[in-house]
Amino acid sequence: KRAISGIYYTNVAEGITKDNIEKLYGYKLTTSVSKLESYRRCPFSFHLTYGLKLKEKDELKVNALDTGSFMHEVIDMFFKDVDENGINISEIDEDQIKRIINRIMNVLLQTSRYYIFTSNAKFRLLARRLKKVIYQSISYIIYSLKYSDYSILGHEIEFSRTGDYKPIELDVDGKKIEIIGKIDRVDKAVLSDTQYVRIIDYKSSYKDIDMNQVMAGLQIQLITYMDAMCEQSEYEASGMLYMGLIDNVVKNAKNLTEEQIESKIRANFKMKGLLLADVSVIKMMDNKLSTGASDIVPVYITKDGE
Repeated sequence: KRAISGIYYTNVAEGITKDNIEKLYGYKLTTSVSKLESYRRCPFSFHLTYGLKLKEKDELKVNALDTGSFMHEVIDMFFKDVDENGINISEIDEDQIKRIINRIMNVLLQTSRYYIFTSNAKFRLLARRLKKVIYQSISYIIYSLKYSDYSILGHEIEFSRTGDYKPIELDVDGKKIEIIGKIDRVDKAVLSDTQYVRIIDYKSSYKDIDMNQVMAGLQIQLITYMDAMCEQSEYEASGMLYMGLIDNVVKNAKNLTEEQIESKIRANFKMKGLLLADVSVIKMMDNKLSTGASDIVPVYITKDGE
């Protein structure tokens, strides 16, 4: 009997009952856009991670999340330091940038949160390499602001009950969904009495907006936050951009001048994403651009000014 029953057995998981769903997630689901994206990728993975709260055993290793969080925090603290000390971004020099980064990194590396970066020689070497990447990234951010009519509205702009903006609330089949989260950076500019904003998300790798993934619900973070931000304020959307915090390696550098190497590094740092198709707004993002390709935003202006 047991052998024959195996012929007709199918390994299909039963659906979770509504009672159990409510026990796991509650009547109101408080979540983030990145969690919703993970659900679209794989509902079962979402259930294991956020429903059953399973996680892998901790190991003494540095992963992309550790390095990404560390770099984000240094950049955030750098610009707070600059604001608090009244330093003009357009006049800051290399020595000042390095001094501020060194001071911030020394403070962070003494905290238990980033203990791993000082735990052995291998990770201390990684921390030194990260310092170089952070310096390059901040130098490029300053370059992109220097030649822009946009100014930083804020870092780590928060959507929450106590944050800069209210959480995004949805009603689905009588249940409440509350979406909370943070935007790495928001810039603003004014043109003809209209206030424009752009959202910039820092990534520790190259990334661009793929409309196929947006339509599939796999890349909805920037578009969701931009929509909510404009709905809750007087701002007009002008751009959703990714900036890669990457270790720039220029090939065949010995055959290039310093200026050519700098130009290649800037090209690697150029932001990617979607922009408002308005030449006046584009030129506020790169105010030295008249024709040709921008080295700050993903745009090309023809000789006709289109």
